[in-house]
Amino acid sequence: MAIDLALKLSLKNVAFLATCVPRDDEMKRRVLLHKKNRPHCWKTIEIKQDLLKALKDIKKDFKVVIIDCLTLFVSGLLIKGEGERVIRKKLTGVLDFISKAPFTSIIVSNEVGAGVVPENKLARDFIDLSGISNQISAKYANEAYLVVAGIPMKIK
Repeated sequence: MAIDLALKLSLKNVAFLATCVPRDDEMKRRVLLHKKNRPHCWKTIEIKQDLLKALKDIKKDFKVVIIDCLTLFVSGLLIKGEGERVIRKKLTGVLDFISKAPFTSIIVSNEVGAGVVPENKLARDFIDLSGISNQISAKYANEAYLVVAGIPMKIK
């Protein structure tokens, strides 16, 4: 859906900020498949964890910026040992910046809280912080969609 939204806004002037840091071969294959599904004229920027810096470095000629994805951004921060306070602060910094940016931002995230509560504390923290991050992002957003079975439903 993010790709379709971006294409409606601009064909060429799109920056795609990929927050995934592939740690194994299976994830590397997923990243390659994702890249093949995007228009080749888009600028892909692979970032590790400093999402705000990557956004600040984007040139002004981009009309649309896709951040894909928020849950991998949160996961990466958790793996680094960051806690809720730091993650909230980094996310709020990103959202404050893009709310004033000259480009349209599309944030992709996952709804991960609808399943079984895992035994692992890190997994529970990830689920909780992903939900909190989605809620904070939705408050900033002009529009929000939930995609179920490939069908987008506008929720805001």
